[in-house]
Amino acid sequence: RINLLSWYQQGIISRLLHGPIQNSIQVGLIKIQSTTSTDDQNEILGEVLQRIDEAIREVTNESNSSSLETEALAKIPDIWAGVAQIQVILPDDCRVRLMHDVAALSITVDLVHEVCSNAIRHGAATEIAITLNSSADTLVIQGSDNGNSYVPHTNPDGLGAYFIDSCTVTYERERKQGTNTYLLEIPLESTAFVRG
Repeated sequence: RINLLSWYQQGIISRLLHGPIQNSIQVGLIKIQSTTSTDDQNEILGEVLQRIDEAIREVTNESNSSSLETEALAKIPDIWAGVAQIQVILPDDCRVRLMHDVAALSITVDLVHEVCSNAIRHGAATEIAITLNSSADTLVIQGSDNGNSYVPHTNPDGLGAYFIDSCTVTYERERKQGTNTYLLEIPLESTAFVRG
């Protein structure tokens, strides 16, 4: 939990650059490469710049950070629209639990960004399904994708690998019958400290 809190408090700019901004740029590059029309390329570039601007504004607006984070989680499929279909399932009981633990919620958004980005960039996935569930002291992120098999942590010195290793208590990944599956667990603030 200490590592998670450290990432939350100190790594916001790195996570912003590595998550929503990098993903928006990656999507833009994929879309630009698929068209020869200058008008279409300019429109795509405008969309990328708008997404980057929105990401920066969301980070600098701390008025209701838990609401902004759940909105950011819901926007992840939109970032990759046209490149991959992403489904993120956040049951109401889990959403309520995360609303009381803003650090864990923020790290969860970043982990989902990382999982989607890895599946698409390294595995060429076009379909990703992620489900979040919580218990009294743990958040479980379960996912699957239809991408190619790839070795996670191909750059063990990279920010993404370090981020996952630092913030999760469990990270498992395997390939079964042509599908990549993964499980990440992060510690939640003890419910004894959560005020209702």
